[in-house]
Amino acid sequence: MILSLQALVTYMAGFVMQKAVDKGIKATLISRGVEGDGYTTFIALDNTKIAKQAAEFMAQKMDEKGVVLMLQGVEGATTTAQRRQGFEEVLANYPQMSIIYKRGNFLRNDTMKVMEELYNEGVHFDAIYSHSD
Repeated sequence: MILSLQALVTYMAGFVMQKAVDKGIKATLISRGVEGDGYTTFIALDNTKIAKQAAEFMAQKMDEKGVVLMLQGVEGATTTAQRRQGFEEVLANYPQMSIIYKRGNFLRNDTMKVMEELYNEGVHFDAIYSHSD
């Protein structure tokens, strides 16, 4: 038997994965890490590098100035933390750029609600960086 998982809640997923491994079940993580080492295989992108590349691209396209709306993923997900950290590291080198943080949770409906709220409030931004693929 093989258990494959893309974790949203790292501590709970880590607990479940460890139980599976303890019973001899092969446990594969996809994209997001978990707390602990209770898994057999971990398949992931380099989210920090992706975020850095996105930030550098945006900075260049925006002539190193402006406001970026960051649509964050699920709170506590490793993907969310890494994509935020990498983006912030690069933008720290561009003092004329700033970030507005909103949570989209990797979900279309949540993101649509956030965008509607921003539109209704008249919030200005020049670009959108989303953690969602």
